[in-house]
Amino acid sequence: PETMAWMSEPPTVAQLLAPPPPRYAYERLSDQEWAVVSPHWPSATQANTSPRNIIDALLKLASTGCPWNVVADLAPPEAARLQYRRRLNSGVLATLADAVQGQLSDARVQQFRRLAQLGARWAR
Repeated sequence: PETMAWMSEPPTVAQLLAPPPPRYAYERLSDQEWAVVSPHWPSATQANTSPRNIIDALLKLASTGCPWNVVADLAPPEAARLQYRRRLNSGVLATLADAVQGQLSDARVQQFRRLAQLGARWAR
């Protein structure tokens, strides 16, 4: 193939056939990240849903833009939605990103900021 002006070399066959990268990557909270986040997240949740799974479900939603029913492997969608509404209304989400700034990666802090910004649209 002909080299385009902005490319230094034409793409290889492997590059052309490779699947595109995901729009947004998502990884569950590591143990170290959970240790930083957990003191800032009230632990009262439904009896059978762990707070860590709720946060993972919410971060997956914020990172990928997937619908609520896709997070069922992490937490029941209704439980995650209820926890999201409670944390949004109590102001926890608004302050969480600031509380963990400098302790987590910039990408993870941005995910928490996005959770707070998506508020009204998701909490319906």
